[in-house]
Amino acid sequence: MLILLNFAPFAIGGFLGAPLLARELEAGTWQLAWTQAVPRRRWLAVKVVALGTAGVLLAGGLAAVIAWYRRPLDLLGGGLDITAFDLTGTAPMAYTLFAFALGVAAGVVLRRSLPAAAGALVVFVAVRVTVAGWIRPHFVAPVTRVEAYVPGSGDIPEGTSNVRDMVLDQGFVDAGGRRITGLGAVILEGRAREGGGDPTVYLHDHGIRHWVVYQPMERYWTFQLIESATFAGLAVLLLALVFLRLRRPAF
Repeated sequence: MLILLNFAPFAIGGFLGAPLLARELEAGTWQLAWTQAVPRRRWLAVKVVALGTAGVLLAGGLAAVIAWYRRPLDLLGGGLDITAFDLTGTAPMAYTLFAFALGVAAGVVLRRSLPAAAGALVVFVAVRVTVAGWIRPHFVAPVTRVEAYVPGSGDIPEGTSNVRDMVLDQGFVDAGGRRITGLGAVILEGRAREGGGDPTVYLHDHGIRHWVVYQPMERYWTFQLIESATFAGLAVLLLALVFLRLRRPAF
């Protein structure tokens, strides 16, 4: 259910922005609306500010409700994943503004409301997935930690001491400092678990250590500000292009 709420910013912003110009162009009413006393750019500016502000405020309220709802779930982890980071803080408001600007721009290009909304949705999802999956984990250089296994702990620990950290990669390090990954790590773990004893004893006796590369949860607000600024900047750029396009006489 939380994953589906990632579409809420588009549901708010995209469906407000897509018909804004596309409806006028599709119905031909722009010829009347833009020949009145109010210049076309002022007409658009008023609508953009009003609808954009309403969308951002609505997204902020929704993010606050989700943050309240998620408090018990935060104990289970996922502080920087798409069910937490993408739905709380300032990021949802930036996503909504981006979706709104994307809808307006798509309306100018496609000149029909439904195709504009569909096209904007495809681009919105593509950009969101790209940022969340490939760019966000590298906003700041990740932390690398190498720790020895403590015999008697009962099982092979994974991740970090904070379940809300974003783990990017992890594995074993042998006594010579060489990382063991893939099939080698699977074989090593199988040997450590042979006999049903404590696997950490085997790993400790053979000088095997655990390494993990991660983004600590303490960087939550740093990442929020970076991502919010990124999407807000994209929104401003899209709206600037729309206003430049609107300046042309043969619009």
